[in-house]
Amino acid sequence: MPAIDADGVGLVAAVTVWQSLPAPLLAKVVGVSASTRDDVELNLKSGAKVRWGSAEQGEIKAQVLAALLQRRAAVYDVSAPELPTTQQEKAGLE
Repeated sequence: MPAIDADGVGLVAAVTVWQSLPAPLLAKVVGVSASTRDDVELNLKSGAKVRWGSAEQGEIKAQVLAALLQRRAAVYDVSAPELPTTQQEKAGLE
């Protein structure tokens, strides 16, 4: 079970998302956090973060995330699964 960093309504949302993840995706998750029901984030073994948003549309979000994970990114945002985004790591200033 991944570490869950949440309380109150955030805890309910975090647990709901965690329980809804398909096994292949769950195997990549090391942590779940949420301060509200609409800002669930997943921390992946790779060090990347996933902005999941609310627990709604979990099945679609999981499918979209599986496709996005084919591409390396620092942040995957599936909070609006019809318009997913990724962010690369920012290069350090020299």
